[in-house]
Amino acid sequence: MVSIERIARRIVADSGNALDEYYRFYNNGEWVIRVVRQVVSLLAEMEGSMSNFSADIPKLEGNEGYIGDADVKELDTDSCSRELKSRIAEMKKKYAEWEKADGAGQAKLSDEYKAIVLTLKDYMTAYEQSCVTTFRNRYVEDERNVRDLLDIMHRNGTKVMNDKIGQNTGDDLKNRQDKPY
Repeated sequence: MVSIERIARRIVADSGNALDEYYRFYNNGEWVIRVVRQVVSLLAEMEGSMSNFSADIPKLEGNEGYIGDADVKELDTDSCSRELKSRIAEMKKKYAEWEKADGAGQAKLSDEYKAIVLTLKDYMTAYEQSCVTTFRNRYVEDERNVRDLLDIMHRNGTKVMNDKIGQNTGDDLKNRQDKPY
């Protein structure tokens, strides 16, 4: 019987915390959604003009890095990160061309730049909605599963603790120090 308890304890210890997956998804998912909302807000400012390009691009690149580092497969952050990198590269190219162009060329390149920003803003807005929907759908199911798990833990834990508390005396506890339970 003692060896079975050791095996069971080892299996439980090796499996890790049952709630780790939930914790990672909800913390990282919330972070991704917050960053995506910042990106959408920043793009709304950028579509007005190219005047703050030098200040806005590093912010955009930083947010792209945050999304790429989050690595939430359910939210497909890798795909979003690739799209952001691609569009940022296009914006940089248009801005470099804009700086070298004359007045008429700058107007045309400015319009092309704004089109890239608008396209990225539309993509990020749609991505945000997708993330929120995925988050909401998983939350509804996970909340029920976690509550059921916690209810079982509470019910069984209380039953075991309450049944054993009245039976154990101080001498029994001293004799059982070698056993974890």
